[in-house]
Amino acid sequence: MPRGEGSLFDDLDAALQHLQTSTELGEHAGLPQNAYRSRVALARIRQAQGDLASAEDLLDEAERVYATLAPGYPGAEARLRYGLLLKRRGKLPEAQRVLKDLLDGAKLGPGHYRRAQAEWLDRARRELS
Repeated sequence: MPRGEGSLFDDLDAALQHLQTSTELGEHAGLPQNAYRSRVALARIRQAQGDLASAEDLLDEAERVYATLAPGYPGAEARLRYGLLLKRRGKLPEAQRVLKDLLDGAKLGPGHYRRAQAEWLDRARRELS
């Protein structure tokens, strides 16, 4: 659906309903990444609604979940997203450490891992430059 007047992007109530449905489906399907993604998405909705305190609390929760899940999550995406969240929240030294650790670990891994994770690793490199 294109972004424009009357689209889902303009309807915070519809966006919230879609997020709640997605969260419920993710929890039943056992999708661990849903735990932090849903908090970040809900924080954006709360921010758009003007509820900045709630948005900040949700981002704090998302950060705690990322910090717990990202190190053990297979692949590079979760660690990249954790680093990006830290960067957006102004925690630059911590974000740089997470992204650097991600890239350093990938260097030690097999070539097929680096090829499979190229999109996320390239983005981490761009974020560090």
